[in-house]
Amino acid sequence: MERQCPLCNGLTSVNRHCPHCHEPMVDTGRVAAYYDPYSAYLEQQLPEQRCVHLLACTQCGWDTRIAVETVSI
Repeated sequence: MERQCPLCNGLTSVNRHCPHCHEPMVDTGRVAAYYDPYSAYLEQQLPEQRCVHLLACTQCGWDTRIAVETVSI
């Protein structure tokens, strides 16, 4: 079976609030997509059991990373 990130595939969503201003945070995508201009278009290779996503607050700009456990599909 292939392992995929449930957040990347829309199977789950993030429900976190900013620790500074308490506004809802949004998932801005996989951290790996920020490494170079074409990485977002490459096939996802997930060698590990986690996919790291960047969450950002649209109100104050604070951001953090979360590790999402991959699931077998």
